Amino acid sequence: MNIKILLLFALTVCNSYAQNDPFQNISDLYYNCQYKEAIAKAHLLERENRGSAYYYITLSLVELDPVYYKDTILCYLEKYVSDTSNYGSFMEAYFGDMLKCKRGDNIKKKSFDNFCKKSPQLKYPEITYKIYEMGNKDQWHRNRDGWSYECRKATDSMNWIKQKQYDSSNLVELEKIVEKYGWPTDDIFGNMSSFSCFLILQHQKDVKIQEKYLPIIDSLAKLKKIDAWDYFMLRDRILITKGEKQLFGTQYT
Repeated sequence: MNIKILLLFALTVCNSYAQNDPFQNISDLYYNCQYKEAIAKAHLLERENRGSAYYYITLSLVELDPVYYKDTILCYLEKYVSDTSNYGSFMEAYFGDMLKCKRGDNIKKKSFDNFCKKSPQLKYPEITYKIYEMGNKDQWHRNRDGWSYECRKATDSMNWIKQKQYDSSNLVELEKIVEKYGWPTDDIFGNMSSFSCFLILQHQKDVKIQEKYLPIIDSLAKLKKIDAWDYFMLRDRILITKGEKQLFGTQYT
């Protein structure tokens, strides 16, 4: 079959899937700051997929008024983790202060219990879950690149201040983990955790920190303990930061 026909077919299938995915519409509303509309749509689809519905409801309520809607948000988070297939490693990034109460402690405990049930093979579930939380903090504001410009510009500088705080605290936690367990690898912590650790390192502004771990990333990549792209991207990022030409062409300049 002609390659162009294959590509056209694949594109048609993807477009059809997107149009038939009701939660894509909620995501679009959320990323365009239409929070009330996203909540209303999520309520309509609650029976179809409660986890996704509760996810967008809580995130939208936070954007509307986290203080006013605190009890409602906690209520929906309780509903979210009541389904044992759901765990909320995103919660610390989005609801951290809100969870500093007895209800919050119960929500976090239930979330972690669900995570352990879904991942019984993990050797260090507590550390792995913590890395998941760190990964969500790393992407807290960077994920907003998908938001409309109008939606981001009012709060962008303030949110980047918080993102930088997350980046700093993530580095502290990452170095503690590496000191005790070594650099998290795919076989011990799972590829999602190892990739989260890479992103935390990649987003540090201090090139000396990146250079410190580059030989470790290089050796683990050669042993296929982590994705080789982690090394390629980190190496290029260091070179670009130092004003040199990148080797692998992974970084936009």
